[in-house]
Amino acid sequence: MTGTSTHYSGILVVVPPTHFDDCRRSLDDLPGVEVHHCHAESGRIVVVHESASLEEQEERLLQIRALPNVALAELVYHYLDSESADAEPVTARDPQEHGR
Repeated sequence: MTGTSTHYSGILVVVPPTHFDDCRRSLDDLPGVEVHHCHAESGRIVVVHESASLEEQEERLLQIRALPNVALAELVYHYLDSESADAEPVTARDPQEHGR
């Protein structure tokens, strides 16, 4: 069996407040992107992007940066959740065996 990996990225998006609603709608339309926090007065939006590959993560960040009126889109966090059906369980060693 093959394991699966999921990449999660936290991205801060900043837009002029006058274009906030349009940008929010555009972000909602992007596959794998979920808006988690909005502050319309400052034009800040926090999104999480979920995908199966790092390449998709990079591509989506570039797409967000290319949206109309986006002043800033920066990766602030990345997490790789990998799960493998082939992996053997990890067990703790007996502390008394340490050093042997």
